[in-house]
Amino acid sequence: MVPPSENCEIGMVYGWFEDMTVGDADTIGEYLADKTELVDFARKWDPFPLYIDRAEAEQSIHGGLIASGVFGGIAALQVEIPYITKD
Repeated sequence: MVPPSENCEIGMVYGWFEDMTVGDADTIGEYLADKTELVDFARKWDPFPLYIDRAEAEQSIHGGLIASGVFGGIAALQVEIPYITKD
């Protein structure tokens, strides 16, 4: 891992994009969500049939319910923010 720039206020996974090379990887954490959490979130914030209606989702190319992209982004932030702001 490339250390963050001295000018950067928070630690970043690779410092700067230009410092990354093919194959670089870093584990930042995990977030496990069950179906109920995914569907409840989608009903409130992103009510697309693929996320909330099993019968509709089964007819899609996915063959069943999938997680909202909005949920995925928020889940990623839940593990990313503590990682990049750690001392």
